This record gives sequence, C-alpha cells and structure tokens, in this order.
Amino acid sequence: MKEKKHKKIIKFLIFIVLNIILLSNIVYATSAKSQETKSQVFANGIYKLAVGKNSSKVLEVKGAEKSNNAIIDIKQYGNLESQKFYLEYQEEGFYKITAMHTGKSLTAKDNKIQQGIEIVQYEYQGLESQKWILRDSHKNGWVISPKSNQNLAINIEGTIKDGARLILSKTQDNDNQMLYVFNITKEEQKFANGIYKLAVGKNSSKVLEVKGAEKSNNAIINIKQYGNLESQKFYLEYQEEGFYKITAMHTGKSLTAKDNKIQQGIEIVQYEYQGLESQKWILRDSHKNGWVISPKSNQNLAINIEGTIKDGARLILSKTQDNDNQMLYVFNITKEEQ
Repeated sequence: MKEKKHKKIIKFLIFIVLNIILLSNIVYATSAKSQETKSQVFANGIYKLAVGKNSSKVLEVKGAEKSNNAIIDIKQYGNLESQKFYLEYQEEGFYKITAMHTGKSLTAKDNKIQQGIEIVQYEYQGLESQKWILRDSHKNGWVISPKSNQNLAINIEGTIKDGARLILSKTQDNDNQMLYVFNITKEEQKFANGIYKLAVGKNSSKVLEVKGAEKSNNAIINIKQYGNLESQKFYLEYQEEGFYKITAMHTGKSLTAKDNKIQQGIEIVQYEYQGLESQKWILRDSHKNGWVISPKSNQNLAINIEGTIKDGARLILSKTQDNDNQMLYVFNITKEEQ
C-alpha cells in the first residue's frame, strides 16, 4: 500500500512540475511578445522628423538630391517631399527610414557606425548602418540610434540652424539629438478613395486603360481615346502605409510593374493584388501640367507613355523627368458612376 501511495505522490509531483514549466513558458512567450510589440512605437507611415528645440525645422535630404550619399541636414519645413520620411518597422526590431522622394534609406555613411560619421541617404541594402531604433527620451523628444550601437545617436552638428548636417555622436539626450516625430500619412492622401479616369495631360481625351478590356494577369496598360469603358476606369484606394492601390474596375486587378521588377523600361500591367512593392504607388503633383505616378519604393522612376502620345502606346517605368509623357490628370468620376 505504501508503495502505491509513493507512486501516486511521485506522479502528482511530476504533474505539478510539468505544469509549472508549461506556465513559465507561456508567461515567457507572452512577455516576449509584449516586449516585441512595445518596441514598435510608431505605426508604419509617412512622417516629418522635427527638431525638438525648434520644431519648425525638420530633417531633409539636402537640396532634394536623389543620388546615393546625398547629405541629410535640417531646414525650415516647406512641405517638400525631401522633408518627408517613411518609417517602416521590421520584424528584427528596428526601423527602416526612407526618404519619400527617392525611396532611399537613412544611412550612416560608408556603413561606418562611429563618432562623427555623416548621415546620408543610400539605396537600402539591409546594412547595420540602415537599421534604426527610436527611443523616447522622456525629456523633449525622441532619440534615433543605430540598432547595433545605442551609445551613438543621430545628432545635429553644431548650431541648430538651416543647413546644419546630421552626424552620429555620443548619446547624450541633449537638444541636438531631440526629435519630434509627426505622422503626416493622412495629410498625404491627395485623393479620396473612389473611381477615377487617369487622363493624359498633353491630350486629356486619351486615358489609361487595360488594353482590349483583357481580364487576365499581365494584361498590358496602354492609352486610348476615352469611351466611358469599364476598362478605362480605376479605383484609387489610399493605404495606411502611405501609398495608393490602383485597381482596374472591370477586373479588380491592380496596376503593377510587371514581374515585380521596379526598373527602367518595365511594362505596366494589371495583376491580382498581392501587396508587392510593384503594386504600391505614390501620386505627386508636378506643379506643371498634371500628376506623376511613381512606385513607392523608387520615386526616381515614374509611369511613362512609351514613345508618341497616341492610341495604343503602352505604359512603362521610366526615369522621372516630369515631362509630357508622365503628366496625368486625375478625374474623380465616382458620383457619375453611381
């Protein structure tokens, strides 16, 4: 009897120990998950990064330069694309910070994470110098540090004045490191969600269409005389991450850079929406003769009419030049469609 009793006690103790281990794992997993969630302090979107000491001044790409290694400095805010940055949280626990006018990333120059190194824009390559942590100073703003070395922080060099460049410096939570982070994603929505015709600025009787009202994936987008056809109407839908999804009304398929290739000369087609970078579009007022549509990830390229502006001319990606072949009028026809 004693032996049976001992066995029962041992089994009971094993049961208790196993449950304690299980409970510990659950608590640890919940804690880790909670910690991971806490590390994303800002939703993905478009931001202006203002100086805490003088919030009318913001980070910008100097002179709206588009090249790799263009300097990041501060300047009076003027609602310029070069003064807006896309913050995107990565699963590995850092932010990728992208200049809106180029799609290039905030980078410690030459991938050197050291005192005095300049902050520039550079094509994103997943380098340690392109991974950033945002930390609330609980003083007068946020501090941005490299993920791999938080003893350093982005710092305004010298006096806080127009043209002062950004460098890495020892983290001190002083005025030159304090930034306000303003989400301006909603302000960047230029057009209400709805049905639109996208007309050629040079000849607004011609519009974008899905060639031959094709319904298949990879059907070509070209231009043609407007005929009130469903294949000539597109649904513009602004996404929280700060881009437009552009959908052909007759198929529900999205405007896409073919084969998910965002490069010079690639055709624009319709394709089932999959949230690819080639399906995310930015609309920018050229302040000339219409709007320019560029991939969110590379605004050095834009949707372009290939060759002469005539019926059947196809749409491709080409270097952004704000010329007649890239100018589009955006007409909201939602009410007409009701």
